[in-house]
Amino acid sequence: DDPAAITPDDALVALGRLTYLYTTDRNGQRHTHLPRPDDQQAKILSAIGLSFPLKAKADKLAA
Repeated sequence: DDPAAITPDDALVALGRLTYLYTTDRNGQRHTHLPRPDDQQAKILSAIGLSFPLKAKADKLAA
């Protein structure tokens, strides 16, 4: 009955928008960038007890 409630389907759609972004620098180092969760995504993650990493680490060299 709560109009602000999020259904499981809505939660899955919202979290499905989270994605990694990849770039490769001049040295061939591949970097993973994480977009900041929007307000709805942040609320869902908080409600299920998960935190979103603020920074990703460098991946292996690109081939």
